[in-house]
Order: sequence, then structure tokens, then C-alpha cells
Amino acid sequence: MEYEKLFVDSPKKKSYVTKHQRRVEWLKLHMEDVTTYYGLSYAKWEIVGIFIVSEPLISKNIYGKEIEIISVNELNVERLRNI
Repeated sequence: MEYEKLFVDSPKKKSYVTKHQRRVEWLKLHMEDVTTYYGLSYAKWEIVGIFIVSEPLISKNIYGKEIEIISVNELNVERLRNI
């Protein structure tokens, strides 16, 4: 079930990864709008798609998916810099 929800699109419902990738692409195309809306500096911003989950998932490793999925316990500045 975990694998299907994360990675498999169905005719009725898109997977979490598909929805996430669409959002990341939208952000990349609208970065100027986002920085203006949130009053952010005009620094060089980089958009990186990451899933942050409460517990470590093994689906990504088992099925060889190329997406960053990290647990809350792994979340720190150093880890984010290495993505």
C-alpha cells in the first residue's frame, strides 16, 4: 500500500510523487512570484523536492526510486545541504 500511494498513478488518483513533482515544477516556473509574495530576498534560490515523513520508509530503497525521502529524525541543516 505504501508503494502504491507514493509511486503509482491510477486513472482516478495521482500518486504523491506525481503531485509533488508537479508542485516542484510549478515553484521553479514561478520563483519570482513566490519570492515577491513572501517578501524574500532576491538571492539565488534553489528548489529541491523532498518528502519529509514521520518514520523512515523502505519503499524508495527497495524499488530504486530517485526521490529524496527523509524522516523527521534525519532532518537537519547538514542533511539538507547534501541533497
